[in-house]
Amino acid sequence: MYVLTINQRDSREVGDMVHDLLRALRPVRTVLPFQRSVGDEAIGIVADPASAVDAALRALRERRWNVGIGVGSVGAVDPADPDGPVRPGALPDTQELREVGGPGLVHARRAVEEAAKAGVRVPVSVGGPDAETAAQAEAVLRLVGQLVL
Repeated sequence: MYVLTINQRDSREVGDMVHDLLRALRPVRTVLPFQRSVGDEAIGIVADPASAVDAALRALRERRWNVGIGVGSVGAVDPADPDGPVRPGALPDTQELREVGGPGLVHARRAVEEAAKAGVRVPVSVGGPDAETAAQAEAVLRLVGQLVL
């Protein structure tokens, strides 16, 4: 799975734009729809790399967002015990983000934090279990981002 964590860079200057981002991401094929997580941040889960790239580029074109892509498994968790066990491969029927956990989310969190502090023109970062492959994917996304921004 591919988890995208997208947070706004300039919300203090222009206000919260998450609603607009969510509208822009609606056409992307998702396993778990993009939704606000906390503050000026949205998270969504997609099943394939093409959908991950589609979502990332939609956000990057707006020039207001840091994009973190996490590669890894996700699964349902008990919302009453979010730190409890993850049922890999099982997503909640409710489609609520607070009921999902797993390494994919952890990698996405680290990636968006890296994108935010990287200070690069194309603020996208990729994280996953294979650091070399993630770095290669990140380099390609930044290159593509240079072409479309």
